[in-house]
Formats: sequence, structure tokens, C-alpha cells
Amino acid sequence: MQDRRIIVLEINNGKSWRCQWKETQANGKRITQRITLGSTKKLSRSAAMKHHDMIMSIIGTVEQGQSFDRPQQTWLVTIPEKLHGRLERLGLVRERAARRSQDEFSITKVREEYQQSRDVKSSTLANENRAFDHLEEFFGADMDVREINAARAKAFAGALPKARVTGTKKLATSTVSGLLKKVDGLFNYLVDSEFITKNPFRTINKSMKRDPSKDHYVTIQEARDYIDAVEHPQWKAIMAIARYCGIRGPSDVLFMKRKHINFETNTVTFPSLKTGNRNCPMFPEVVEHLQWLCDREADAEGYLFKDTEQGGHGKKGNWEAVRASGNLKDLNLRKTPNDSYHRLTGKDPLPKLFKNCRATRVTELIKVYGKTQHSVCNWIGHTKQIEDEHYLMMMEEDHKHAVGIVTDPKVGDKIGDSTPITQQSTVLSDDVLQRVIDTTEAEALAENTLVLKELTTLLASTPDAASLLLSAISAKAKNLKSSSNRGRTCTPEGTGS
Repeated sequence: MQDRRIIVLEINNGKSWRCQWKETQANGKRITQRITLGSTKKLSRSAAMKHHDMIMSIIGTVEQGQSFDRPQQTWLVTIPEKLHGRLERLGLVRERAARRSQDEFSITKVREEYQQSRDVKSSTLANENRAFDHLEEFFGADMDVREINAARAKAFAGALPKARVTGTKKLATSTVSGLLKKVDGLFNYLVDSEFITKNPFRTINKSMKRDPSKDHYVTIQEARDYIDAVEHPQWKAIMAIARYCGIRGPSDVLFMKRKHINFETNTVTFPSLKTGNRNCPMFPEVVEHLQWLCDREADAEGYLFKDTEQGGHGKKGNWEAVRASGNLKDLNLRKTPNDSYHRLTGKDPLPKLFKNCRATRVTELIKVYGKTQHSVCNWIGHTKQIEDEHYLMMMEEDHKHAVGIVTDPKVGDKIGDSTPITQQSTVLSDDVLQRVIDTTEAEALAENTLVLKELTTLLASTPDAASLLLSAISAKAKNLKSSSNRGRTCTPEGTGS
């Protein structure tokens, strides 16, 4: 790394201000570098000193491999062309873009340059255009982006929820968040390209707030009704996979092939357009439907979801067309199931069908079946933060458990000191029994009804029964493990022989 140090601000021949410093090159040779700041007649000593200080800071930034901060960026934009060129020749700054005409700062021009500078999917481009159209509608297409300050950016963000193209309802918070993020990306590009010195949208809140009123726990019966309502086996498969594998709609299954189903390992791979491949267990509820899809498509490279005579996707030939275009909006997977469900049950379709199926499965796997959040995040394909913010739901059992806990006044109000009251055993046992009834075949249920009834009665009547039962199960598990390991030798790799 070169060792640069500014050592003096001096007047050169009584005519100009000059900075001078010693620099050690990579070969060890020490040389003197000089840069002229400007004429002493046009530049005061205090102004020259400001240039001196800023050059010193830029040298330090370059040596450390960091990005220029806002004051440095502002200074570089405002300095004369000659001084900027001298800095370029010394390798301190990149070449300044050619001076732009006034109209090149308009929203129309900068959005065009921004989109031409990147190679993005057609769906991303469509979402950007929607955001930038709103920007042009609010400010005007010819608006100079340098005139958009923080106050104007805040006004745009405040008006955006009401900026619907059709209808009178406000835009969903998720939609507003997405639009603001696209606009923010545009203005970050403008800062990097030295159109502007700072992003007025940087401090605008762009987080996507969840609307609890749209949350709906999709029950097993509701899932069955949706599956029964649609006639074609492909539609039944889509609904089953949505409810029990938590797909994102078309983006997770559009490119799904026969090779993505492995019946030997009971694993399903979803080639998601958003997050890439994710491996998910082949839950029992989807096996029958996946088997039908695989029986129809024997080729390992063949797509599982095809265009059917029933249609219902918005346009004829949509699966193939969308695979070619990438425009997911042309593949509507909600209309046919929702219409069929309404005809079968007479009930209104469930809100946010695929999102709520996904949220239901996440909640169910963690809170009902006790799977770890880490596992569920990997299976369903999102982060813990996203799961907490957008998918995990409150369940009735959460409130029951909270009501069923009292605090020992002798110990205090610490959570670890709270103890369950007797009624909690009844709540838990009834809940477990109902889940068994919902998920067990009729023949197996008939064989075990008496056992379940006796177990329920025992748990309800004896407060200590649950802990005794768990202890017995734990002891039995240890005995089984001990007997299975007896006589087994381990190889260096840790596998039994």
C-alpha cells in the first residue's frame, strides 16, 4: 500500500495554491506529489485550506479502501473540472461523468438510464415501472431529481397508499413498501452516479407492516373443502401443496420437474424463483397428489404442472407461456380454487389464500408439531425475521396456556417461576385428542378410541399424570436406545457395524 501524507499547503510562484506530499511507492521509492488548487487571486487562503483538508481526507479514504462519505461526495461534485481532473490523474477519484444537460436530470431520463444499466427479470422491470410511474404522476415526468428533497420524498410516501390506478381502496402496506423500495433503489443509483449528493428517500420508512385483520388460520377442513372443490387432479395437487408445503404460489412450482420428487428419501425440492432451491419433507398429506403428478410425467426433466383443458389460469397455455416470459402475473392460481370453493360451500373465499396457507403451515409445524424454527425456515424458505414478522400467527391455544398459568406470589413475577394450574391439563388433552381425530384414518381411530378416552380421563383428573407419562416414555426410549446399541461396534467414521 502506498504511503501518502500531505505535508504542506503552499503558494507556488506567488500565483497559485498548491498541496504537496511525500509518497512511498510499491518499489520503495519515495517521490513528491503536487496538486494545484487554483489561483491566489480567485481562491482565498481559507478556501484553499478547505480543499487541502478534503484532499487529505480523500487520500486516507482511498488508502483504507473505503467509500467516500457524504461531505466528500458533495465536495467532489462541486469542485472545478480542472481540479477534479488532477485528482483523477493521481488515482484518487474515478473519471467524472460528462456534464449533463438539464433535461438529463428529469425523472423520465434518469429512470431510463437506471433500467438500461442493469439486467433484471421482466417481472422486476414491471414492478419498477409501476413504482416509477407513480413517481412521475406525483412529481411530473420532467421534474429535476435534484429538486426532490427529504420533505418532498416524505409527501410522496404519504400520498402513495391512495394512489390506486383502479378502485378506491388504499394500496396494501406490502405494495407501498415494495414501491418505495424500488424508488429508493433508483435514488441510490443517482447518488452513486453523482446525479445527486444524497438520497432523499433514505430515511423514509419502507418496512412492510403486517395487517392482522387479513390473517386467517386455514383449518384442515377448509383445506379439504378447497381440495374437494376443484375437479382436476392438478388443481388438487396445487391446493394440497399450498396448504401442507407452504408454497408461494406460482413462483415455487412453475419450474418444478419430475426429478424434484424423491420418494426414496421422502423429499420435495421446490425450485423457487425467489430464493432458489429449497428441500422440504414429503408430508403425508401431499404424497398422493405428488404421485399423480409423477405418474403423468415420467421424464425426469419434464415439468409437473402443465396447461390443462380446464384452464382457469387467466389465459390459455399459461404455464408454458409464463415459463417463457417469466411474468408471474399472467398465472392466476387463486381464481379457480376460490370460485370452486364458493360454489361448493356457499362461503366467501379465504383472504390471501396462498399467503395464509403458508402462514398456517409455519404456525402449525412450530406450535402444534413442535418442529424447530430453524428447520421450518429451511423447509418453507425464509429467514427467522421474516417468519416472525409475516407468518407466525397467534393461536387459541396460546391464550389458553397464558390463562392457565398462575404466578407463585412467594417467588415473584418471573416467567420461570410460574406454574400451570390444573385446568391446563384438560385444555391440552382435549386439544391433542381433537388433533388425533382430525389426522387419523377412521379404521385406526376406531381401534384406539378406548385408549384415547382412558388417557384423556387420566390427564384431566390427575395433575401429575402428564409428567409421569412423559417420564415413562423417556425411560422407555432410553431402554430402546440402550438395547439397540448393545453389541454394536463403531467404525472410525462413526457408523455402526
